[in-house]
Amino acid sequence: SQETSFDILVLALPTLNAEYGKTLASLPMPGNAYGTFQWADSKETVLGKVGENRYKMIFTPYDTVAFQVRNDIQAYVYVYRELNAAWVSFPEKEYPYTGGYQEPRPIVVSDGDLVTLQNGTDYEILTYSNNKHIGVADIILKGKGYYTGTVTAHFAIVNGKVVIKAKDVVLCVDDPIPTTFEYTCTGLAEGDTLTTPPTLTCSIETTSKTGLYQIVPSGAVAGANYDITYINGELRVVEAPVYYDVIFDTCGIGIVPLPLIGVPTGETIDAPTLPKIEGYIFDGWYKDIAYKTPWDFEKDTVSANIT
Repeated sequence: SQETSFDILVLALPTLNAEYGKTLASLPMPGNAYGTFQWADSKETVLGKVGENRYKMIFTPYDTVAFQVRNDIQAYVYVYRELNAAWVSFPEKEYPYTGGYQEPRPIVVSDGDLVTLQNGTDYEILTYSNNKHIGVADIILKGKGYYTGTVTAHFAIVNGKVVIKAKDVVLCVDDPIPTTFEYTCTGLAEGDTLTTPPTLTCSIETTSKTGLYQIVPSGAVAGANYDITYINGELRVVEAPVYYDVIFDTCGIGIVPLPLIGVPTGETIDAPTLPKIEGYIFDGWYKDIAYKTPWDFEKDTVSANIT
């Protein structure tokens, strides 16, 4: 029998960097002083996975008598991709003006493989710009890790919504017609004000008989960052003074203030003594059971039975 022996040749595992979408055939073969490499896997294999990949290579030594052919070499191929191939979107279709700089976090999805990229790992946010007033705001992302280059995306800042509502008024027959009317304004950002207040008009000419009239607000100006919606108020002329009852409700906790019986329509009321309940902090009196609208004892008037 004939025995074959080979010298020992230590090979470093090949490492290659590649662009996403290329084929193995497009990659330059690593050099070696003792032989040549070629792909064991198909040369037409498309590099469609970002990050670390492993493919088989064959190493053929120049001296096949001294050294053995190896067909099990594992090559490391690190695949990189341009970030501008990603889709960038945002949680909301558009963002209403708030008076401050808006920095919504983007959703970044790699095209083709539909991988959701992670902020801090695959990309970082470089800058936001034009992101305070209405218009098109910009964001620039820079690739990290296996993603390279930058991508610019855009999101829309649209007009904030301001609502101006005329306050309701109740008059008795033969009462004088008010010369001015009041209104509420909601939706302005902190620090913003109406540059022109609304004009409030009412078609009432006499209070000699009962009737219902509209109080119409119009003509306000809030600036280019806002759209204004108007809500009419009502002016009612009633036959005689109407009286209502005001009930205070502490949800069954502590001592409840006495109710106010027979409060004339359109009158304000005095605040009752604050309840003192051990283990609780009193937050205030509210108009609604959802505790969203506080009662303003200086301005709010009674126009119905209320609890």
